[in-house]
Amino acid sequence: MIDRLDGLAVGDRADFVLALDDSKIAAFAALTAMPADAGLFLQTLGGTLISSLLGMSLPGEGCLWVEQDSRWVGPAPRPGETLRAIGELRQVSRAQRALTIAVTLEGDGARPILAGTARVKLLSSDENRGNMDDPHELGAIIVSGASRGIGAAIATMLAEQGFAVVINAVHRLDLAEAVADGIRRRGGRALAVQADISDIGAVRDMAGRAIDTFGRLWGAVANAAPALELRPAVDTAWDDFARHLDVQVRGTYALLSACLPQWHLHKAGAFVALGSAAAHGRPPEGFAAYVTAKAALAAMVRAYATELGPKGVRVNMVSPGMTRTDMIAGMPEKAQMLTRAQTPLRRLADASDIAEAVSFLMGPRAAHITGQDLPVCGGMTMP
Repeated sequence: MIDRLDGLAVGDRADFVLALDDSKIAAFAALTAMPADAGLFLQTLGGTLISSLLGMSLPGEGCLWVEQDSRWVGPAPRPGETLRAIGELRQVSRAQRALTIAVTLEGDGARPILAGTARVKLLSSDENRGNMDDPHELGAIIVSGASRGIGAAIATMLAEQGFAVVINAVHRLDLAEAVADGIRRRGGRALAVQADISDIGAVRDMAGRAIDTFGRLWGAVANAAPALELRPAVDTAWDDFARHLDVQVRGTYALLSACLPQWHLHKAGAFVALGSAAAHGRPPEGFAAYVTAKAALAAMVRAYATELGPKGVRVNMVSPGMTRTDMIAGMPEKAQMLTRAQTPLRRLADASDIAEAVSFLMGPRAAHITGQDLPVCGGMTMP
């Protein structure tokens, strides 16, 4: 995306010319419902011309005039005189998108009339961003761990929403290809890529393939997680903690890092990390390594949301409760029944429940939501 701020430099100049005549005075009176009085018109003319200069020429459309410091340095303009408002860019603050512009107003023969300084803020440009309400124009989304279960459901729903999707798998590329084939048969856009999500170089290469294939990368969904092995915290080896941290935290870092160049380029994007309702409040026994990684992931989401928000990027989290997937296949039926009974909605989640929440947060309807953790757990936790 082209940012007009990048095309501005200290020393840039522009002017705006206006010839005073009776028609201008009459138009002013009709617009303001004030008397068609030349003196009244001329009293307000300085601000009017400077506003026109700023809004039409330097910096142009999309600027917000926030402060002025000007003074009359010569006789007021006279009817019939040709006036010239001149602006020269004196200072640029790119971090704040703020400009300081020296302004002067001259009459016939370069006669000085007004001089001062205007401070403006250049709003983020929408030029060349495409239709931000149309997922087809936003680019591709990488979904890690998407060969089955919740990840496959997320990728499929995002494709149905109109996004191009990259189906990531670390081992079973054949399953990822099957998910991608199903999306393509329904008219969607999908690419299956095998990559270890904890390998930063491999994730960067996967992002490059997404851009080469679909032209743009909108963001990613960090869904991949190691197999869940329940054991008491005191019996959990550090290697178990490290395994979850590598895939879930390091993997999320790798995805965020791979997306950053595209986010900086387009000034827009979205990211969702999959957390867990088990990390809310008192964790269940046996989940120490898993909930430790999820808690770290929640802190990472808030940190990135804070820093990337001004760049037009939203970072959120969806935290599923117990969901009917392969992850709980080995869990005793009694434990599943107890969870259902303790859940206000009296059922476990389906993968589609999680996918609905993720697709909402990745799409344009969530344009003003960032840094949030959305539990999808039937009310089991209510943070």
